[in-house]
Amino acid sequence: VTCRASSLLVIIINLESLWLGVKWLKWTSYLKWSFQALNQIEFHGLEFTCNSTMVAMYGECPISNGSVALKSYDLDGESLTECCSALVGIILLFLLLSFVFLKFVNQKPKK
Repeated sequence: VTCRASSLLVIIINLESLWLGVKWLKWTSYLKWSFQALNQIEFHGLEFTCNSTMVAMYGECPISNGSVALKSYDLDGESLTECCSALVGIILLFLLLSFVFLKFVNQKPKK
């Protein structure tokens, strides 16, 4: 089995360090809510073990369980239920907006 490097570039931005004028955008982003929910599903309840090199470098295991990992990336703020509720709310909002635009925007056929 060969392992190849992925060409996918992943950029993680700390949302708390954003400019105040665009900070509200994080509440409307379905990517934020789905990424946070996915990480909570993956890391909740996990226990990590460190090798002797990491223990020698840090004096202890820096990330010992999934809760510490979530906290270190600031993904522990909202519960899984809140994340799923926000995603359902965003979906309903987009459905409502699409209905309103299709219903009230003039759709005259071209001649």
